[in-house]
Amino acid sequence: MKYHTLLPFVLGGLFLVGQGCSSPSQIDLSLPKPAEDAVVDTSIMEDAATKQEPAEDTAMPVSDSTYQEFSLAAYTRAQTAGKPIMLNFYANWCPTCREQEPRIIALFEMKKVPAGITAFRVNYNDSETDADEKTLAKELKVTYQHTHVYFDAQGNEIARTLGTTPDSKVLENLQKIAP
Repeated sequence: MKYHTLLPFVLGGLFLVGQGCSSPSQIDLSLPKPAEDAVVDTSIMEDAATKQEPAEDTAMPVSDSTYQEFSLAAYTRAQTAGKPIMLNFYANWCPTCREQEPRIIALFEMKKVPAGITAFRVNYNDSETDADEKTLAKELKVTYQHTHVYFDAQGNEIARTLGTTPDSKVLENLQKIAP
């Protein structure tokens, strides 16, 4: 069936929704049956049935990287396991932090981050900062929120950024610490 044939049904469905039909069960979007003497072009259906989907790229590992709230226990486990670590020092009152964190989370959720990296949101000088987070910031000489610190698997600091950091730079630094 051609796309222009479906358009009236889609528009009709939208019209019905606009007229107060609140549930999908109230809308009939079924396609009409062709007349018995109608000629049906099935080439589109055959093309779709024989079309091969591209093979999955198995060379890329599935990312087991995580982004999570900081806890001293989880941080210590990641260090002990020899995981590369990213620390995102975050303040809940900071507009730069609030703008950047969803983008960092999206990189992890969309599996764009190399496998094996553990990242932590470390609260810094805000109403959610605990004693462990204060101690960590002091040990690492972090003086501003929206600071990112990257450690390789051996615990060596590989990179540090301050301020708004483009996603490409975050990914570049994560590549540097990837196992």
